[in-house]
Amino acid sequence: EDKICKIIKDFSDIDENDNDTILEKYHIVKTPTFVYIKGDISLKINKEEINLKRYGHELALSSTVMNDLSVIKLGVKKVLTIENLTTFVAFNNPDFIAIYLGGFHNSVKKNLLKKISIHDKSIEFYHFGDIDAGGFLIFEDLVSKTGIQFKPYMMDINTLKNYESNWSSLTVNDTKRLKDNQCIIFNGVIKFMLKNNCKLEQEIGRA
Repeated sequence: EDKICKIIKDFSDIDENDNDTILEKYHIVKTPTFVYIKGDISLKINKEEINLKRYGHELALSSTVMNDLSVIKLGVKKVLTIENLTTFVAFNNPDFIAIYLGGFHNSVKKNLLKKISIHDKSIEFYHFGDIDAGGFLIFEDLVSKTGIQFKPYMMDINTLKNYESNWSSLTVNDTKRLKDNQCIIFNGVIKFMLKNNCKLEQEIGRA
């Protein structure tokens, strides 16, 4: 991609540094990705205002919408990113604005989170994911790439104890990845998991 865009710039009058913008001029576009959001938040897209609380459903926002989107009002002070789609759909705590993360975040989700963060710097951000090595890595990646200080939501020892009947055993790779994890915030729960040979996925319905 970089080589192609360099050739285009060298042999045309295009004065752009963003590869996507350069390729769009030749009708080469990426398939839009989507972020799902619900809760007490008001958004403006172009001249249209949408109040999601009154709308009463999830809203899908594409990557192409982000340049035209602004946050107007937040009715609550907490935002929760959720790893699993089934959990996102089932989640109905009115104290949170919920955003479906779907594994590792991407630019469209990052842009939405940043817009919310900039709109109100007092907002608290939480992440709700699997209590396993992958879930911890997703949390770390989210914090690192957005620069937002997320807090874990129901990713602790008490949650593991409450759902003991739904535990899965650790694989050899799980054990290695947990031992290699250096995220201080998960030290206690990782020690518990290694001691009790357990992990917990969102699909068991702990929303």
